Amino acid sequence: MTATFPKHIPPEGYIPPSRQQEPPREGYKYIGQNMKRVEDPRLLTGNGQYVGDIVLPKMAHAAVLRSDRAHARIKRIDTAKAKALAGVYLVLTGAEAKTMTGPTAQFASPPVVQYCLAVERVRHVGEAVAAVVAESRYVAEDACELIEVEYEDLPVVVDPEAAMTSTGDAVLHPERGPNNIAQQRTFRFGPVDEDFAKADVVVKRTLRWGRSGAQPLETVGCVAAYEPGSGKFTMYTNSSFLNYVGWLVGASLGVPASKLNLIPCMTGGSFGSKLFTHKAMTLAGTLARAAGRPVKYLEDRIDSITSCDNHGSDRLYRCELACKRDGTMLSLRFQVIDDYGAYFQFGVGTHGNSLCQIVGPYRINSVQMELVAVLTNKCQQGAYRGFGSEVTNWMLERMADAAADELALDPVELRRKNLIQPDQFPYVIPSGNIYDSGNYPAVLEEALRIADLPQWKKLRAEARAQGRCVGIGVATCQERSVFSATEFWSLNGTENPGFTLTSSPESTQLRIDPTGTIHVTLGSPCWGNSPETMATQIVAEQFQVDPSQVNVVYADTQSGFNSTGPGGSRFTVMIAGAIVGAAKRVKDKLLRVAGHMMETDVADLELRDGKIGVKGVPGKEKPLGEVALFAHYFRLNLPEGDDFRERARRELRVRPPAHDDAGGRPQPSRDLLPDHGQHVPRGAGRGRPEDRQDVHPRLRCGPRRGHGREPDDARRAHPRRDGAGHRHRALREVPLRRERPARDRDVRRLPDPDARRDAAGDPRRARRDALAVHRVRHQGRRRRRPDGRARSAHASGRGRALVLRRALRRAAAHAAQGARARARGRAAIGVR
Repeated sequence: MTATFPKHIPPEGYIPPSRQQEPPREGYKYIGQNMKRVEDPRLLTGNGQYVGDIVLPKMAHAAVLRSDRAHARIKRIDTAKAKALAGVYLVLTGAEAKTMTGPTAQFASPPVVQYCLAVERVRHVGEAVAAVVAESRYVAEDACELIEVEYEDLPVVVDPEAAMTSTGDAVLHPERGPNNIAQQRTFRFGPVDEDFAKADVVVKRTLRWGRSGAQPLETVGCVAAYEPGSGKFTMYTNSSFLNYVGWLVGASLGVPASKLNLIPCMTGGSFGSKLFTHKAMTLAGTLARAAGRPVKYLEDRIDSITSCDNHGSDRLYRCELACKRDGTMLSLRFQVIDDYGAYFQFGVGTHGNSLCQIVGPYRINSVQMELVAVLTNKCQQGAYRGFGSEVTNWMLERMADAAADELALDPVELRRKNLIQPDQFPYVIPSGNIYDSGNYPAVLEEALRIADLPQWKKLRAEARAQGRCVGIGVATCQERSVFSATEFWSLNGTENPGFTLTSSPESTQLRIDPTGTIHVTLGSPCWGNSPETMATQIVAEQFQVDPSQVNVVYADTQSGFNSTGPGGSRFTVMIAGAIVGAAKRVKDKLLRVAGHMMETDVADLELRDGKIGVKGVPGKEKPLGEVALFAHYFRLNLPEGDDFRERARRELRVRPPAHDDAGGRPQPSRDLLPDHGQHVPRGAGRGRPEDRQDVHPRLRCGPRRGHGREPDDARRAHPRRDGAGHRHRALREVPLRRERPARDRDVRRLPDPDARRDAAGDPRRARRDALAVHRVRHQGRRRRRPDGRARSAHASGRGRALVLRRALRRAAAHAAQGARARARGRAAIGVR
């Protein structure tokens, strides 16, 4: 099928090849079948763990004092009475919080600075002014009422059109500019002027879409604990975005991501409102650190309403639709004034989302959008119910109805005429996005059949004859899934695009324990739409096991990989791909082990009914658990080689050493060196850390005697016997210095600049130098005379002292070199 391209988009190489790992098939045993939801037992019995259920030792409770003004300067805050109340541990103002915590995270560029507590001025009713930590929520609420705040009122801006001309004190963020316009740009896709010149009719309308707010059953909350000794935060949160922005919360708190662990709780309802709960996490962490005890902060319903960070779109449209007399749509041109409220956390990302599906299901040839994003004294917009695309769909359908009215056409016939046809997919819309597949006419016909449109027209006529106003509405909306991260910044100016991330990953971890149970770890929390059931069905299908053998859990930010989480109808699509990819790797390893156990070629094996068996031989099979048990605890019974060893995450092509005819010690060979040509003078441990991961088992270096290694590799540092009965140690089987070419003898001569850099101040090298000194003092070392006979280098005190002095000089030189390297690194980043 050939794609249809607008004339302004070159088709050559535009559509990338598919990355599908497994083609669709029929005859699924578990996918698509009815089964009881895996999540239901704990939810229906009241055992789901929500933020409100978390109780930690010595935990205190927080309440927040919120502004009763829409726009005002904070002149004075008196907290003396609140601090004197019995049971109060801490009272914190915005100015005090600013000294210990930075601005909250956001994706806007340039950013609109916002703190977890207001500093100097408030910009909407309900903005947090001060916080209290007390022994109970009741005491904390009482203390908030004792805080006295003196305000200086400022002009209030609530009309988006008026915000475009605001000046002076009516400007919310004067540091950003002289007005309340956050961004104003025009975007044109395709020959807009030419298409309007061809039009027989230009339909014009002014449309207004009012804002809405998310009110889930459970409000936003966080329980935070701080460990002064380690400087680490542990937080329980109902965010659905934690593995994507947790490190941003750490940045606000002034700690690296390694010092912040976010543990997911049940979401308790979202519709987008739990996507970006960064302020609650930042506030709870700030209070816990300042109070010296765990703190629970859970919004009450008034908090949730007046301080909502996830209001829906609030837009004014001035639209023009160019059409031919027969109803053919040619071009769409509009201005949109978008009211973002007091802050700008996602920038104009909602319009990036809209432009990805701007023509809906219609063949509209060109589009022009003038965007005016303004700031007003209201709660800010967030990722609520469609992230802006729902408003664009509504605008487009209103214009389709208006065109049908002016052209005196049936609304259904006008839509049917302009729908993208099945043979035109993949279809590239004017803004450049690709619609991969669809059958819009068939969907419309099915909807009309189900609705029984003729019957409704009859009822409408009867009602109107009785003087009642009854209408029939038809809408054909396009809603894509799996958003792109480029939406957050693609409409920013090229002079300051901001954080230009290009991917929104999703991840999973999959393992099989020795009993045959398959464990799936999701990097995004449960937000209500059956993620555990979906993951269970896919894994059961992949391994052909009963769903009861699948266990699904959720990762915190310390154990989970990067995961964007639910939003934009993306999670099922993304996590399904991640699970299939992980399952493929595990199955490949499982089949290799089973093939060895049954002395069968891997190509002849299949997964069936919880077992691995030989194709066409019903009785020759082994249970999944038995194969997994063998792989876990009988590792030494497997052959050597890449097919049966644990590979490192980053692989390096290193060939094994040549053996003598007896199968004993490796012979000296340049094959021991990595392919990139770096010199590894003694063993494989002198190169970069990643270069030490795939060396032959007998050359594996690093911590002595297996400490700090993966279990399968720990044994390799211990003495053992090889196939010929020779006993040897892993760290000794390297070419001797006298057996290597002379040009390789200088240990400091490393051709690779990265290796030269890593050698400076290498703690492992310093440790080896110290061990060398120890061996000189206590063990002695054998050397050879010129005639080949062995002699001791320490037969006399003079020889021992000479070697000792050399070892000490070498250690001192390495320490000095490391100190200089660290000093250069600190200077490069401006740290004293």
